[in-house]
Amino acid sequence: GPVSVRIINNDYKNWDVAMSPVPLDKSDPVVKEKLESKFVSKVRPGHADLAGAIKFGHEDIRNVLERSSARETTSRVVAGAVCKKLLKIVGIDIVSYVTRIGSAFIDDDVLGSNYLELFKKAEKSEVRCPDEKTSELMKKAVDEARANGDTIGGVTKIVAINLPIGLGSFTHWDKRINGRIAGALMSVHTVKSVEIGIGKKVGELYGSKVHDQIQINPEW
Repeated sequence: GPVSVRIINNDYKNWDVAMSPVPLDKSDPVVKEKLESKFVSKVRPGHADLAGAIKFGHEDIRNVLERSSARETTSRVVAGAVCKKLLKIVGIDIVSYVTRIGSAFIDDDVLGSNYLELFKKAEKSEVRCPDEKTSELMKKAVDEARANGDTIGGVTKIVAINLPIGLGSFTHWDKRINGRIAGALMSVHTVKSVEIGIGKKVGELYGSKVHDQIQINPEW
């Protein structure tokens, strides 16, 4: 049957006037005071604030920053969780874990390819890294950035297990699976690059070291 999800925004009460979806009486002193107290004129680097405000002529940057917020991904996260449950029924697992935060990282060659086990270990880590030692180094990197009043980036690995052959399209450019995956990930505003497979390492190796070997399954 249909699936519905209700997401409660506990912060709504602080923005019921400033972000009102209906016209307000700006001559009302209470309304005027609430609007002025939430007025945002300073743009943030690395965000859509400046470009969005210039594009649409906004004086109040709030109109941009609230709509380009990571909160926009909330509904997609919920839908993704439901999809993962459905895929699990047909034997497909989608797992992920963090391999780098700042200068703290763990090499894929060290981790191996037992992805389900790595995912279980990542679930126990505060920074979602399957390696305990690296997790501690990652936490230190985050704490150091916070202490300096800064932020820090990282790398996440996503693995799909037991996918059927033939997903996507080899005839339509806009339906090719790599493009759709990259597009979905890049639509999250914090994501700045996507690598499929070994990614940029392709530029360092011969084709014989890059392409998967084709083998016959004797059970077919």
